[in-house]
Amino acid sequence: MEDPTIVEREELLVSPLSGIPQQRVAHLLDPVVVSTEGPNLKPPPIPFPSESEWPLKVSFHGCNGWRDKQMKWKEWVETMEAIHHPIWKTNNFMFLWGEGTVSLEDMMILGGFSILGDSILSALQSPELVVIEKNLENARRELIRLKTNNHYRWLNYFMNSGKDYEYEAFLSLWLSRFVFPSKINARVFSIAVSLARGSK
Repeated sequence: MEDPTIVEREELLVSPLSGIPQQRVAHLLDPVVVSTEGPNLKPPPIPFPSESEWPLKVSFHGCNGWRDKQMKWKEWVETMEAIHHPIWKTNNFMFLWGEGTVSLEDMMILGGFSILGDSILSALQSPELVVIEKNLENARRELIRLKTNNHYRWLNYFMNSGKDYEYEAFLSLWLSRFVFPSKINARVFSIAVSLARGSK
């Protein structure tokens, strides 16, 4: 018996070996939403149907796509797998055709997230944007020097300050408080500067 929630179709898939999108048969969750108040909703078409139009260069760096290669990570995974294999085996979705996990298309349809855009690790290119990032870092260092590096002090320092980069400071606080919970962290500044300009 076929699973009605699974759709088999050809899609552009990316191999970690080549990083080049290629047409392959894929098994995907059916993204059709059944509405009681109108017609069924279909996902928006992905705007780059062919490899020649593909705007991204996909690359898998480090160890299995992680940013920083962790020495002994593979060894630790193998040790833990030997102990916890029965638990790990059931942590995927179990379909009639086998185990599966969530695809990028699923994230787009179910979560409303964009699957296109720059890496959050991309460095700022414009000198003007780099200056804003440095200004945020200087403010962070000043608050550290005053031993007041916390969210409340950051808010008081920038709120209604009239600084040209107040919006970037606001986004930095939002990222540090709700997205990557931590103290005000310099790692979020480039993300905040990019978000302030509407970059995906």
